[in-house]
Amino acid sequence: TPQFVSMKVFMPSCLVLARSLSLIKTNLYFLSRRQAPPSLKVNCARWSSIFRSSANNSEKPPQDQQEKQQDNLPFQYLDDVDQKVSDTINIFHECNTVSSYQRAQLLHEQLIQLTTIDPVRLGNAVEHALLNPTEGYYNTEFGTSALKTYRTYVYPKDSQKQQTQYPPVVAAMRTARQIDFLVKRHKSHQLEWVRHHDTNPMTTAVDNTMVDLRMETKRTFPLIILLDNLRSANNVGSIFRTADACGCAQVITAGITPHPYGSGWQKVSKTSLGADAAVSTRHFTTTQQALSSLREANENVFVVGLETTFKSVDYTRVPYPNFSSQENKTGVLIVVLGNEVTGIDTELMPLMDVLVQIPMFGSKNSLNVAACAPVVLYEILRQWGVME
Repeated sequence: TPQFVSMKVFMPSCLVLARSLSLIKTNLYFLSRRQAPPSLKVNCARWSSIFRSSANNSEKPPQDQQEKQQDNLPFQYLDDVDQKVSDTINIFHECNTVSSYQRAQLLHEQLIQLTTIDPVRLGNAVEHALLNPTEGYYNTEFGTSALKTYRTYVYPKDSQKQQTQYPPVVAAMRTARQIDFLVKRHKSHQLEWVRHHDTNPMTTAVDNTMVDLRMETKRTFPLIILLDNLRSANNVGSIFRTADACGCAQVITAGITPHPYGSGWQKVSKTSLGADAAVSTRHFTTTQQALSSLREANENVFVVGLETTFKSVDYTRVPYPNFSSQENKTGVLIVVLGNEVTGIDTELMPLMDVLVQIPMFGSKNSLNVAACAPVVLYEILRQWGVME
């Protein structure tokens, strides 16, 4: 019957396909180690030929059934696998057989197309460093990192060749972009009037002790940021960096908020770029406990809640009490920031002295919490006159 003929063709097809997939799975181990097994392509072709022969030797069904089965037969699948394996083998072979001279030519072409760097001068600087190992890779024009990146691509070690994941042209383009970034970073660090990086500690000439110049110029104001159940460690890290920039005395975390001494500390430290270590911090189980502790410890407390409500006032129209003045140094101003989704807990809003909001002129209701913090903090500092 036509059904029997269909099963007679379909069952050998499934068996051969299963064997082919098992063979590919076994050989993927070698591909994961950047080694292309020479038997992989041959075996795939062999199983493909066996599959075709088994289908041809079977009794052919009627013409109408044959057209329906043609789409189900995985001939094209095995051809695709065979082609992908061949392409993979060719890529590994191409990456491992390109000479250093060819790599240098490819890299120079990409540097000319994508950057303004003179590849000849860069290559000469690398050759000079290789011929004079005692001088190292120090170079005032391009920087050490750019020279080492050039050397790694043009003169790779055997282990680095095995780890190559891209064809030489693609690798040259990626290397050129990386060198361009490293050279720009080196030039920005050389300019005294550009401050893209932190001041490093310096050694005094008197007692040979380390003195951090940042601590000598750092100013601290009676400003405290209170984070009410924030969920994103990246937002918390960004707020720590803002707190350090604005001279906040402390950052207090409450509830599920990630903090430097608890869950999510790795992301907090990474996002803050180390600012979490420069700003004092404490953690409380609840936000109510944090507010109660702050009111007990300080004589005057003014709490500002940043939330979009019908009761909120434009943040620029609120006169913030100046606790940084010589006449009024007994108080502290607290800025409360709420959860990214639910905002400040509604039970906490009656405890605020004022609710402020940032006006929105677009379709969205609010900004990201990490973007709101510096807006309000710098307005407070402006009113306090600390920028004059």
